[in-house]
Amino acid sequence: MKIVYKGLALMISILAVQLGFVFVLLNLLDQAERTAAREAQAKLIVGHTNKLMHTYYDAANTLKGYFLSRDDKARAQYEAVMNKVPLELDWLSTNLKGNPDAKASLEAIRKKSDQILNILKEAKRTADEESVISAIPRLGEFRAEIQPLFDGLVVDADKLIKRQEKILEENPATQARERAEIRNILYIGLASNVGIAIFIAFYFFANIVSRVDILMDNTRRLSKGESLRGRLKADDELGELDRVFHEMAAALSEARRKERAIFDNALDVICAIDSEGRFQEVSPASTSVWGYEPQSLTGAELKELVAEDQRAELTLCLEAAKSGSLTGPFEASVVAAGGENLIETLWTVQWNQDDSCFYCVAHDITDRKRVESRIREVIERLPVGIAVAHPDGSIEYVNPKLCETFSYEPYQFDGLHLKDLYDDTDGGDTGLKETRARRAGAIEFPAEVSSVSYDTHEGMRQLVVVIDVTEKFELLRLRRSFVSMVSHELRTPLTSVQSFLGMLTMGVYGDLPEQVTKLGASAERSTNQLIRLINDLLDVERMEQGRLEMKIQAVNSRDVLQAALEAVEGFADRYEVEVDCDVEDMGFPCDQDRVSQVLINLISNAVKFSDRGDSVHVRASRSGDNVRFEVEDSGRGIPAPYLSAVFERFQQVDESDAREKGGSGLGLAICKVIVESHGGTIGVESEEGKGSLFWFTLPASEN
Repeated sequence: MKIVYKGLALMISILAVQLGFVFVLLNLLDQAERTAAREAQAKLIVGHTNKLMHTYYDAANTLKGYFLSRDDKARAQYEAVMNKVPLELDWLSTNLKGNPDAKASLEAIRKKSDQILNILKEAKRTADEESVISAIPRLGEFRAEIQPLFDGLVVDADKLIKRQEKILEENPATQARERAEIRNILYIGLASNVGIAIFIAFYFFANIVSRVDILMDNTRRLSKGESLRGRLKADDELGELDRVFHEMAAALSEARRKERAIFDNALDVICAIDSEGRFQEVSPASTSVWGYEPQSLTGAELKELVAEDQRAELTLCLEAAKSGSLTGPFEASVVAAGGENLIETLWTVQWNQDDSCFYCVAHDITDRKRVESRIREVIERLPVGIAVAHPDGSIEYVNPKLCETFSYEPYQFDGLHLKDLYDDTDGGDTGLKETRARRAGAIEFPAEVSSVSYDTHEGMRQLVVVIDVTEKFELLRLRRSFVSMVSHELRTPLTSVQSFLGMLTMGVYGDLPEQVTKLGASAERSTNQLIRLINDLLDVERMEQGRLEMKIQAVNSRDVLQAALEAVEGFADRYEVEVDCDVEDMGFPCDQDRVSQVLINLISNAVKFSDRGDSVHVRASRSGDNVRFEVEDSGRGIPAPYLSAVFERFQQVDESDAREKGGSGLGLAICKVIVESHGGTIGVESEEGKGSLFWFTLPASEN
């Protein structure tokens, strides 16, 4: 900043001189303008004073004419002239307000004017009221009164005019003097500016420009790769610029060295190819990748290295790169030294118009191609149908299993679209979904389809997996037939057996031997358990088919929990387990019977797996936008491997639980379906030997 500070100080000094010069010049110009204004005002005052005198003269003449003729036209002329007198007096008063020398003359003029106006008014009144004969004698009287006043008015006006004429006489000399002063100031200012300009030129051109020349010379040397001149011995900005320039030159030299090191040590082949397709420069990697020394490739044609059947395509790609229409890299097979092997390479090409050459990077993808070939072999053998498609859904590749699934030959997929194979072809990443697919001949069948998008060097693609689930649907049909058979063929007779055994144990058929009564009670328990299993199976089936009816209404958390506690009270007493509650009073929408069923199931399980004398804790509280229920016990807990499967059907942590504790293994699965049907979630937290915490959440407001 030192040069800047010096220049700034110099500029401030120059500016101060210039401001002083401008200030003096402005004062002289202002004085000249005031002199000119005084002259113009003096001329106007003289003019208006003469005009006032002429107005009085005209007033006397027009009044005389009216006095003798009593003509309306003469009277109108008199009144028009008299209206001008106040205007002229007001103008003189306004323009002489700041002129104390003319004040006495103006006051005398105004005083005599008032007297003359009064006499003229009296004369006009006499002319209006009296006849011409009687008024003529009065005309002489009025003239005698006005004449001395008018003479005095002339004297006062003459004084005023002479003062203004004196100003007019003085102004030319004053203006000439002021012009001479302005001219002298201009000459002085011009001389000062010339001197300052010479000083600045000497300072900058002698001191700074010579150093700038050194910097420019260093710039030319840097562009040619020559060594720079020695550093400037200066501590100002130019010296700092020279130091930075030398550092930049050193950094550029280091960068070129590193670039050359990268070029020489790159694993990919980097090369420059002229517009005729000949190598100009090749990196050393050509030796390890292709088996050619860089010197042997210089001047050789690129197409001679490429497999013969790909040369035409290579030429098209280079032309596309030159025109700017090449959108990405392209593949080409390079014949390795010796002509025995082909090196699969991926080429990235950039045309440089300034250098009139192609800058290329050739990446060896032989291993990748080998891996892709192996992957393709695996895909060919997969037992599921695989298709690769463009983002618009047009099919690019299919594996044999897909051909088998759709009863097409591989060539028949050319020109087909995914929508020709199955419905719901929205594209993008999708999970496994069921849809209707169509074999050759428009034969429909159920299928599961998943799709995932991935990127390739040729652009985005979709990988589609199609599975024929005809057998799965047939098994589902058989399962539903089985459930229907259980519902109609087993539940009805079992209900009759249950009723008979109940009456038998109650003594309806008379007293029976004790052994028969025990066997009847055991048979009744087994029948009840079998009926519960059938009912659970039917509930699960209805839930999975969406036929489970939900009666959603506004309920209170205390009412829901109270209904569940009353249902398990006797069960808990039999196991000698205490159930305590901590419930937040809150309302929410749900099917009260179904939610109570979930709580009954969770509390019953907690009681069954607790030791005698233990407690089961039931809690209900608000959790954000949800209502959260928790059932916690201190029983044996659930081993970690079983946590993820406890809500699946027919799952028991221990196979002996079904015999010792009872249950079908469907209760938790039913709980999961009920909770999720409400839009909630259910889960479990447990550690073996330390009890379990089952929880579920339901929306606190109806969506």
